[in-house]
Amino acid sequence: MTTLSNKKVIITGASKGIGRAIAERLAEEKCAIALFARSGDLLAERVSHCEKHGAKAKAFVCDVGDHAQVESQFAAAIEWLGGIDCLVNNAGLGYFARFDELQASQFDEMLTTNLRGPFLCAKAVVPDMKRAGEGLIINIASIAGKYGSERGSGYCASKFGLMGLNECMGMDLRTLGIRVTAICPGSVNAPDFRMGRITKIKPEDMIQADDIAEAVVYLLRQPSRIFIREMEVRVTKAS
Repeated sequence: MTTLSNKKVIITGASKGIGRAIAERLAEEKCAIALFARSGDLLAERVSHCEKHGAKAKAFVCDVGDHAQVESQFAAAIEWLGGIDCLVNNAGLGYFARFDELQASQFDEMLTTNLRGPFLCAKAVVPDMKRAGEGLIINIASIAGKYGSERGSGYCASKFGLMGLNECMGMDLRTLGIRVTAICPGSVNAPDFRMGRITKIKPEDMIQADDIAEAVVYLLRQPSRIFIREMEVRVTKAS
């Protein structure tokens, strides 16, 4: 089994939910982790938890939609890590309402975080990955980036855009040795994303954040000669 010890990883949206689970799982694998989020207090807790597993971890407070912040904080993170093996573009948010009730400010915020953010973060790591001749970018997308849904117009628009970005990034970067993968979860048991959504699935039957963390570990273990373009993760007991 491929060891992930000392793999240098940046995770955005690492303070809670899926990002938190990914950070904690990679800490168990003894990766070196730069944790990004907008909440410094929550990040400090995550760093402490990762260090308890013997992992090297550091917090970086950053709004992924802000170009200047991304450039400065990613440069600092890559210098601290001593390079970059993997970027997990996880930061995201969702507002769920009927199209006629969705606010323009909510639409803009989703596009900024869910689409512009991954673009800016990937741009920040690609130069170092090019110099190394390899790297892995994992975009945490969604089933909402493949299929529309009621009350999901803005969220779906942002994730459909991310899937298009993922596809084109993969085509442009593979010749440089950089692999690009999208993980597309279905219904995840994350309270922030359940609000306003229509679902009859019991929380215990939904995808758990730890499940997505295991998917990230699986992708990191794959040999550099191959890349998995897309991983669709579905709920078994969907109604």
